Amino acid sequence: MRKLQAYNFGIKYVKGKHNVVVDVLSRRPATLSLISIAPDWRAQLLVECSKDRFACEVLDGLVINDWYKVMNKVIYFRDRIYSVPNSQLREKILHAAQDSPLAMHQVFTKTYRAIRERFAWRGLKDDVLRHIRECNTCQWNKGEQSHPSDLLQPLPIPKGKWESI
Repeated sequence: MRKLQAYNFGIKYVKGKHNVVVDVLSRRPATLSLISIAPDWRAQLLVECSKDRFACEVLDGLVINDWYKVMNKVIYFRDRIYSVPNSQLREKILHAAQDSPLAMHQVFTKTYRAIRERFAWRGLKDDVLRHIRECNTCQWNKGEQSHPSDLLQPLPIPKGKWESI
């Protein structure tokens, strides 16, 4: 207290949207990093794109669509990394977003948003739902979805031995 009394300071209120410094400190770090998915994710993505006809057309510039862009040989769909169908990278992305220690087996919406923030593919919602349904940890810790039971009524006290079993 003596140390603080030596300083002349005041507390000033700053509105939420202007108080960006505190906002940055209070947010959780991004749990889904590309390196945690696979160190060679770019090379793996290029190999998978070379096997897909549509991805090859996009890479060659044959598909004229504003939603698809190619930067550094990576296809972006609406500023998110595009994954081809039947990609092995998808399972790694799902595991990194759901099963990693930082992700902590979150609910569907948080997992889906974390993946959708960086990646795009057809059937993303279904894949996230399937992954969460197949996750043993999520099923083990899932809350029960039944209605609460009625109030418990005490049983009558028997008057003699073996009167009620």
